[in-house]
Amino acid sequence: MANCSQINNTTIQGTSTVTYDGTPLPCTDVNTCDNLNTILAKFNAIICSATNSVNEITENVTNITEDVMIIGEDIINIYGQLAICCPAICNFTGTANQLPDPTTTTTSSSSTSTSTSTSTSTSTSTSTTTVPPTSTTTSSSSSTSTSTSSTTIPPSSTTTTSSSSTSSSTSTSTSTTTTSSTTLCPFPIFQTTNLNVTTYANGDIIPEYVSSGLGPDAGWAALTTGAWCHVNNNPANDAIYGKLYNWYAVNDPRGLAPTGYHIPTDAEWSCYYNIINPAGFTNVTGGKMKQTGTSLWSPPNTGATNSTGFTGLPAGNRNGTTGGFYSPGDYGTFWTSTQFDSSNAIYRSLAYSNDDLYRYNQRKSSGFSVRVAQN
Repeated sequence: MANCSQINNTTIQGTSTVTYDGTPLPCTDVNTCDNLNTILAKFNAIICSATNSVNEITENVTNITEDVMIIGEDIINIYGQLAICCPAICNFTGTANQLPDPTTTTTSSSSTSTSTSTSTSTSTSTSTTTVPPTSTTTSSSSSTSTSTSSTTIPPSSTTTTSSSSTSSSTSTSTSTTTTSSTTLCPFPIFQTTNLNVTTYANGDIIPEYVSSGLGPDAGWAALTTGAWCHVNNNPANDAIYGKLYNWYAVNDPRGLAPTGYHIPTDAEWSCYYNIINPAGFTNVTGGKMKQTGTSLWSPPNTGATNSTGFTGLPAGNRNGTTGGFYSPGDYGTFWTSTQFDSSNAIYRSLAYSNDDLYRYNQRKSSGFSVRVAQN
């Protein structure tokens, strides 16, 4: 194909064939050949120019698409921050001048009043009137209060000559106390490093389980009380990954988390998951939580951006059935404080090979990392 610059200045002379689609075609007239070759060269140059224009448009569309994706990411991050700072306002559906204060709970109440009147009269005629036994009307409002009114009238009233009749009416109005409050998604504010403590919150020592090697260890698997160990039995890993704890330590009433912090529940982890990755968006929560690069994570560390600042690390785990160490570099596993059943508890997991955040349950004797959150 001719260079695009030949569109206006291409002139071909002294040719005796026309080359079309790679095939030379003979001409009986040299001028005719020259003219045809010139036209073909210019036509090729026009196609070249058009192709360049299409390529530029494609590149511009690609850039616009990338900008839209960046804006979408920013919107998600802003939504997450709003959910932390002002969930009541984010979830509010009223008008601007009715915006609630998420820190305020409103209570309304009223008293009960009763009035009774009685009258007596005597007449010289006899009449009988029957009134329905009871009529009760109840009305309620869904905003903040409920009101109930009741009227009771005797079943029947009879008046006879030279006898007295008594009528009595009682009205009672009652309003109940109603409290309105906003239910917030329990979004945890995580620390950016794994837990690395050797004492409970009250100062008691958490026993270290000491063993040799990385293979199976029935002693660890048989534990039913709190304990910790180094990742891969190497104390040098504490500064990188923190320690591995069994769930008995997580659930100990003396408190594994330091003062001012707690170990998030499964519900808090679910809230975190849904805020970071709202419904309808591609599931990339795990990628947003993983430390970037492959210095600690095994390649390819799919989707890792650490845009949340969680800085998830691949400490692996200690198996609750065999007691052996598994997969440092491949997986990061984190206990929740939620029990699944009498033998198992719920944990969350990150993986080197994808960008999701997984939810599983495993034996309470398993050794996992712990990430605490602010109270």
